[in-house]
Amino acid sequence: MADLLNTTQTAATERDIGTLHERVTTLMISKTDLMLEELEASKTLEDKQYSINMQDLTAMGRWVTANGVGALASSEEKGNELREQLEKIRAKNRKRVTSVGDTNG
Repeated sequence: MADLLNTTQTAATERDIGTLHERVTTLMISKTDLMLEELEASKTLEDKQYSINMQDLTAMGRWVTANGVGALASSEEKGNELREQLEKIRAKNRKRVTSVGDTNG
């Protein structure tokens, strides 16, 4: 019984979890904006390589996957903003990797 009391006193409310979810999503969207800006501003292949933090990108992908059911699209948006930004980064990354593979010789 004492364990139950301690748990309920320290447990987060649904509102707390919602606020945390919103803040983490906002931070991830900001991070993808920065990665895209750096990637687009990069002049050399080496610069482009350092524009993408794969650990961040992997964590964002997991966040999107884990929270996909709870994502609500507004009537103006096609889909999940974070997911769309991650797809843009992945597409640019695929082009970069393809172009590296094509430069033999």
